[in-house]
Amino acid sequence: MTDPQGKPDMSRVKKRLEAQVPLAPDAGTPEVKPRIRPETHDMVSKFEADSARMAAEADVKLDTKDGAVDPNAPVDDMYYRGTHYDNAKTRAYIEGLCGEMDFADLIISGRVTQQVPVLPEKFTATFQSLTNHEIYWLAENTPQKPVGQMTPSMWQGFARLVLMTKALGAHDLPSHLDDKGHVSKELFEAKFERLGTLGDKIVDRMLTNVNWFDDRVEQLMDEDLPLLKNG
Repeated sequence: MTDPQGKPDMSRVKKRLEAQVPLAPDAGTPEVKPRIRPETHDMVSKFEADSARMAAEADVKLDTKDGAVDPNAPVDDMYYRGTHYDNAKTRAYIEGLCGEMDFADLIISGRVTQQVPVLPEKFTATFQSLTNHEIYWLAENTPQKPVGQMTPSMWQGFARLVLMTKALGAHDLPSHLDDKGHVSKELFEAKFERLGTLGDKIVDRMLTNVNWFDDRVEQLMDEDLPLLKNG
């Protein structure tokens, strides 16, 4: 969303960077020690630094070819870093290759999933929306202080990716849920470690795509809720 001057809504950017969930209070917060490769840590650190820097440069805006904002274009309140990958055109191309999501899945199972061609014809990932239990668990387990060289927001962003990634290619990742459907610390750490072995460029693109996916889920609800009420 933009203000009258065409600048990105920084409150939305901040919500994206903080994974849209609050940090837990100090008391009773368990210390989580993620196992992650140094190059993956460096990538996440750079991702955070780039996002913060570009968030400060709020005068960047996406215009039509003639320089004027198209009043008839769909509202796009996503903030793009403006790299060769993280931009509106690449997003539109990738979303054109994705299958449709069904709002009914949110009602029946509590989440929707979608296979996303992160690198078209080379690498796909299947993302899933978060349940309320997972959002609560993420808030409760996000450390208040840096863990090693990872800041709380860095840890939270990568942990959110872990919870929202269901499969890589045709192979399902091990579940982070126990038999009762609750997030298991041990199972989460095993999945955390699995994603931590991926190359930094792959993880960077997955972080970008999981934000786009989350935005599509919000759009799905905005589009289908009125139909549900009328039905």
